[in-house]
Amino acid sequence: MIRLMARVDTRNGVHVKTVQCEGVQPIGMFEASLSGFSKGVNEHDEIVCLDIVASLYERRNWFARGTIASLCCNVPIAVGGGIRSLDDAQNLRQLGADRIIVNTAAIKKPHLISEIAESMGSQAVVLQIDTRRYGDDYYCFTMGGREPSALKVSDWLRNEHVQQAGEVMVTSIESEGTDIEFPHDLVRLLIDKSTNPLILSGGISSAEQIISLYENFGITAFCFSSIINRKGKMVREVRAELDKAGLPVRRI
Repeated sequence: MIRLMARVDTRNGVHVKTVQCEGVQPIGMFEASLSGFSKGVNEHDEIVCLDIVASLYERRNWFARGTIASLCCNVPIAVGGGIRSLDDAQNLRQLGADRIIVNTAAIKKPHLISEIAESMGSQAVVLQIDTRRYGDDYYCFTMGGREPSALKVSDWLRNEHVQQAGEVMVTSIESEGTDIEFPHDLVRLLIDKSTNPLILSGGISSAEQIISLYENFGITAFCFSSIINRKGKMVREVRAELDKAGLPVRRI
């Protein structure tokens, strides 16, 4: 089944749009976006909420203030950004997050992935990889896609702790917020090296791209923002196009 996931990047409680993980264009308060993305013509299958500055400024995730529990949302919510410990993850789960997303802290201490998986179950932890190509390889980035690391994606995916994650969400930094398609060579690398189910993000800006990635590579999970926030298309329209093309998609 195809999963259509909303990407809601937040900064201080404001839903923002970035381009190649840089710059900030305000869209509105995140509460309004979560409400709109969980029902009606823009109902997604899951909502990914990322505090894109928590790791950068070494502060706790904005949602840890207790905002999740007060939200009325009809679809699962995955929360990431600034999650540095099992306690952070457990707190967010208690506040109402269905799944926990880790990136920067996991690269610094990979055992964090296993700790969360052992405590909450693998299905509750998502490893986020922000990446772009340098030379012949793709490298992992931290701090919301701002800081390069010396870690190659291919090596990271083989790490024993990474394999404990329920899914791996990969953002193509070069494609994020643009009309550049998610790189096919990166998809091939992910399929070749990963034993985890994959979520693609960055450059997913049309139903045609989803169809292509599904038909050519068997990818079934897509996290996007541009389709709604930049292209002005309704998720219901995307579902209809996928259904017409014969893809297995939830009908609403």
